[in-house]
Parts: sequence; C-alpha cells; structure tokens
Amino acid sequence: MRAPADTYSHLPAITQPMPVLSLVEARSVFGDSASGEGAWPDHLSVADEGQRWTAWGAARHGARTTITGRQKITLGALVLAVVICAFTVPYALLLAPVAFITVAYLVAGVYKALMLLRGESASASGPVAADPYAIPDEELPLYSVLVPLYHEGKFAPVLVEKLRALDYPKNRLEVLLLIEHDDAETWTALEDCTLPRYMRMIDVPEGMPRTKPRALNVGLASAHGKFVVVYDAEDRPEPDQLRKAVAMFRALPRRVVCLQARLNFYNRHQSLLTRLFSMDYAIWYDMLLPGMTGKQTIVPLGGTSNHFRVDALRRLGGWDPYNVTEDADLGVRIARARLSVLMLDSVTWEEAVARAPQWVRQRSRWIKGYLQTYLVHMRHPAQLLRQVGPRAFLDFQIMVGGSALILLVNPIMWALTITYFLSKGTMLAVMIQSLFPTTLYYPALLCLLGNFIFLYCQLYIVVRRGYDDLARYALLGPLYWILMSVGAWVGLVSLLRNPHYWAKTEHGASLGAKSSVAYSSVVRDVLIDRRAADAPYLTIVIPAYNEAHRLPVSLERLHTYVENLATRIEVVVVDDGSDDGTVELVRDWMEYWPALRLIQGEHRGKGGAIRTGVMAAHGEYVAMADADFSMPASEFDRFSPIVLGPYDVALGSREVAGAQRLGEPWHRYLMSRVFNFIARALLVRGIRDTQCGFKCLRRDAALDLCTYQTIEGWGFDVELLHIARLRGYRVCEVPVAWHYVAGSRIHPLRDALAMLGELLAIRVNSWRGRYAERALEQSALKNARRSFEAAVAD
Repeated sequence: MRAPADTYSHLPAITQPMPVLSLVEARSVFGDSASGEGAWPDHLSVADEGQRWTAWGAARHGARTTITGRQKITLGALVLAVVICAFTVPYALLLAPVAFITVAYLVAGVYKALMLLRGESASASGPVAADPYAIPDEELPLYSVLVPLYHEGKFAPVLVEKLRALDYPKNRLEVLLLIEHDDAETWTALEDCTLPRYMRMIDVPEGMPRTKPRALNVGLASAHGKFVVVYDAEDRPEPDQLRKAVAMFRALPRRVVCLQARLNFYNRHQSLLTRLFSMDYAIWYDMLLPGMTGKQTIVPLGGTSNHFRVDALRRLGGWDPYNVTEDADLGVRIARARLSVLMLDSVTWEEAVARAPQWVRQRSRWIKGYLQTYLVHMRHPAQLLRQVGPRAFLDFQIMVGGSALILLVNPIMWALTITYFLSKGTMLAVMIQSLFPTTLYYPALLCLLGNFIFLYCQLYIVVRRGYDDLARYALLGPLYWILMSVGAWVGLVSLLRNPHYWAKTEHGASLGAKSSVAYSSVVRDVLIDRRAADAPYLTIVIPAYNEAHRLPVSLERLHTYVENLATRIEVVVVDDGSDDGTVELVRDWMEYWPALRLIQGEHRGKGGAIRTGVMAAHGEYVAMADADFSMPASEFDRFSPIVLGPYDVALGSREVAGAQRLGEPWHRYLMSRVFNFIARALLVRGIRDTQCGFKCLRRDAALDLCTYQTIEGWGFDVELLHIARLRGYRVCEVPVAWHYVAGSRIHPLRDALAMLGELLAIRVNSWRGRYAERALEQSALKNARRSFEAAVAD
C-alpha cells in the first residue's frame, strides 16, 4: 500500500547510521560497543576514518560498480549477436542500427519539442512563488549552505563576500566550507580571510573517491539546518534566494523535497563558446526543466543551487560519491522514492568555461555521469518502471540515456551524410542510400525539422530573456553540437578507463588578478575586514585634480545633504596629485566633518583615482561623483531603490526619459553624443549615457570591476561598463537632473582624440581576452598594493 504523499515513511531505512562524529569522538562519547547515531561498527579502526563514506547511503548500491554481472552478460550476448549477424545477414547488421538511431532521433525530437512547449507554458503561467519576506526573521528556520572547495584559493575573498551578501538572518544561517584535507591552497586563502561566526571550514578527510559528492556527504553530516543548499565556489546566488526557498517549501506539500534554482552565466560575453553555452543553459533551465518538473517525473538536477529538506535528503542516502554527476543521480532517486522536484523562481549566476579544452573536460564528466546514472538505474528496468511510472520512465530513457546516446552517434551519422554527398554517383553512395528505405527516409527528414525547432527555440529564448546580442549566434548551434559530441566520446573513454575519476572544472578564467593568492593576502583588509558592524551604508568617492576652485561649493552641498540623513554615509576625496591647494582645502573640512576622508596619490588620471577610492571604501554601496557635483546631492535618493532592487550597477543618465540637461554648451553636448554613439557601437550596446559621472554600485561589484580595469583616463567609465557586461552584472540607467558647471578641463580636440584611443584600446583588450585572463597580473597586484597602502596610511 502506498504511503501518504506528505510523509517519508515509505523511504527505505538507512541501515548504517550516518557518520556525524569522527571515529575517535564517537568512541569517546558512546564507547567502543555503542550503537546508534554517531557510533560505528567495532571492526572500524582509526585508519578507516577517511573511508567510512564509501559505503554509506547512496554509495551502497550506486556507481561504485559500473557494470553488474547481469549487465555484462547482456552486453556479451549483444556482442555475440552482432558477430553472428556479421557473418549471416550483414545488410541487416547495418540496417538495424540505422533504423534504431533514426527512431531514437525522432522520438527524442518529438519528446523534447513537447517538453519545450510544456516548459514555455509553465514559464508563461509563472512558477510557484511565495513572498520571501512574509515570514518574520525570528520564525525562519536554520539554513545550511554547503560549498565544496578544491583548489579554489583564488576565489576565497570573492566567495566570502558573496556568501556575506545572502539576505538571511545570520543567527539562522550556517555556511560550511568543505575543504579537502590536503588542499593547502584553499586552507591558506581562507585562513587569510576573516570569516564571520556563521561560516565554518570543514575538513574533508582523506579517502577515495575524491569527488564533490563525497565532500557534500561530509557536509550533510555536519549540517544542523532544516534546509540545505549547495553552491559552487564561483556562484552568485540572488541575495533573497534562501528566503524564497523557505517560503516555497512552507507553501508546498512535503513530497516536494527539492527546489532547483535557474542557472546562467555572468561572463556570457567572454567568448564565442560562453555565448553558445549561455544559450544552452537558457534552453535547459528556462524551458526544458520547467517542462519536466512536477509529479511522477524524473528531473536531472543541476550541480548547484538545489535546495533540499534535510530530513528527506538524509533518508534518501545523500549523494553517490562514485557518480560524477551526483545531481542527476539524486534526481532519479527522488523520483524513485515518489517525491517531487520543482523550479525555484530565483537565479544563480555562474562562471561559464570560456575555452574549448576545459569545456570538453567539463562536458565529458557530465556525459560520463549520465552514462553511470543510466547503468545504475537500469540494473532492474522493470523495477524502475514500477517505481516511477511510464512517463518518468520515458523521461529517464530520453533525457538521461538517450541524450548520451545521441551525442555519441551524431558524428557517425554526420560522417555518413557527408560521405554520401561527396561520393554521389558511386557505389558507396548507393550503399549508403540503401540503408534508408522509404520507411526510414521520411522519418530521417523529420529529424532535420527537429534540429530547426531546436535552433528556433535557442533564438526565441535568448530574445525572451533579453539577450538580444546573442541572437545572431544561434545559427552557430551546430558547431556547439559538434563540440558536445567530442565531449561525449571523451566521457565514454573515461568511463571505460577510470570510471570514478572526477575531471574537475577549472574556474577563475573570468577572475583575472583574483587568481593570485598574493593578491587576496594584500587586499584582504580592504575586501573583507573593513566591513565592521558600524560600517557606513554608502561611500561616495570623489576624484579631485586641482579642484580647489570648484570643490568648496560641492562639499558644502554634499555636507548639507549628508547631515540631514539618518543613514551613515562617508565621503572619500581621492586627490590625484593636485598642486593647487586641494589637499589643504579637504583637510580643513575634515576638522569638523568626521564623515569626510582624504586619500592622496600621484597623478594617474580619473580612472586611477576612482579605483583607489573604491578599494578604500567602507560602505555597503559605492557611489562615484565628479568634483563639480553637477548633479544635486538630493539626486542620490533616486539610486537607492534601484541598486537595492534587481540591479548591481546604476548609472546617472542625461539621455533617458525624465532626465534634465541644463546649461550645457553646444560643443560639449555634441562631443558627448558622438562619444556615446561610438561607445555603444563598439562596447556597451544599449547604454545611452556613459559619461554622466554619477554611478552607484554594490560594493562587491565595484571591487570586482575595478580589479580588471586598465584605463586610468577619461575612458574608464566605458571600460567599467564593458567589464560589467562581460561579467554578467545587471546595469540600469537612472534619469537625473544635470547642470553644467563651468571650469571643466576637457579639451575639445586633444581629450576627444585621447578618449577615442581609449575606446579602441578597450576593444582590443576585450578581443585579446584581457578582461578574462589578465596577462599582466603583476600590474594588477601593483595597483592593489598601491590602493591598500593608501588606505592604510589614511
């Protein structure tokens, strides 16, 4: 009799208690002969401590055995049948696989088209949602965040900042950083950071296999939360994602044990491959997965941003440490337990692999894991069908087994087609044609229609998501499919040679200088330690070079504005090597304005001064303003609701509806319009005004973007926005009232030519991948040291 849908009583009991304490701790608490949670069988010794995860939970009947004896017998019988057919009916031996592959293509194409339609219908009606702030903070449950790390020291400072940004009560949050015992790089990098009390480093004991799911099981044993989520080192979840998950879990029946957030990439413009990869992810997470979620379906989970009910996850046996796509395997086991997965209306931004060799390495692991999952769950096909039902069984055959099979046979079918056209009129072409009798020829033609549908869906989804700039790359989809097949064959070979080898994805291609451990050591005080409990809400950075004549009025206006606010605001004036009394002027103001700070430096240009101020900022948000303060200080009120909403970067704009542009000479207006037109054409499509000078950014975004900058002159604004686009930050323009202030030092001809030269330099840097993998890392480190030393001296 089927158990009630809202309980887990039908789940199989875990015969071996989940490891919670180490062996030494367990014996000290329970004694050598103790039994129950946290105790171990007597035959285990201290030497076994690192291996105790190899047989717990999902590992017991999982991918530890790649092919069972029964499957080997079946495979041997198939090979024998092929050999017999080769000698008796060779034509049938060729025709049968072609017929099977053609039918597989057709069924998979029709099925995916239906899933796309169901997914689009689900997206149009809107995902299940609940108000993330409807639950008072004191009623929120403890939430555990698992972050497995291996050789991720380069991400340490940024990772801690992203986890700090989670909008969840810190007294109801625990973050477990799961670090391999011998990973000295990551241990050192995190020890250099000042971790808040709710973040803990967990030592993953030595043992095999060395995989992400094994580390997650260690984290699951240490987690105290009611819910748990998995994030990768480079992830950027939306700040309110945990609140949304809690609200949805409370609104849904207990049979829904997992919520999968959507994934996409913040560096989608980095290369042609990241653009194609972004379209692939958009199709998967915006159309296919929404069409698969619900009752009696199998959902191949993503490897990150899946939220679980902890009690159900533990009873399911956690993750299979031998499966290199533990997420897909867990999705099947959830369905076999008659539980459900739904999509979470939230996005986590990841880093896309930007180069083909690393991409193939990642894709090969995914396909290898799909093959592992298929072999594991098809050991008893009748049992699987009985447990999940016909529809979910079909899901599994097509989305798990079929997807891997099609990628493997694609090169064979493509080669057959190309050979036919090249050898037309020969006996070879006649032989190939004979493999497609009428009953197969027309279904094969319909398969071409399926390819067109998929290309159309790629084009549709990128336009619907607002990625219009990716639309022209949709026609390059076949090149991406070729690369996927290469990854599939590499994965198959890896499965045969070393089934449990984890081909780790190398992250950090979009981090540039952050890949240096030395960098994180130099600026850790600026990046992390400065955020004290009494830190200001907003830092306003003002670059100044010989501004003694305009700065007094600006400071007077700003002082009046700041002093009338309840919010804590600091103002940082960065002197860029002035020799006209600017420094003395600011110091006089500092005597009776504690919120004002001064940083002195050599003359480097406006971009260099802004970078110095950003690195020394204490506020949660960072605003940039020109020394002439041509925008009334009260206009800052326009920014807060914008930046606190869905955007990372807000620009003051004189070109959007609602803006005012007063008193500007015609030649300055013309220069501005021409420059912005060229900037849009070359680098920042869609942004109307790059040169207003008033910008507001989230602090972590500002730190990240300034790390990449190379331009220190007037063109730094465009470079910052171009990098923001490459990195996937969300940018908006805010209309402001802007008044021209006389006294500008911009030369109409000299500076215009210099700014155009800087635009070309930014374009060349982008083509060369400078903003993806900074070749001049030492230069970035020098800039970081300079900013750090200036902040400390201040």
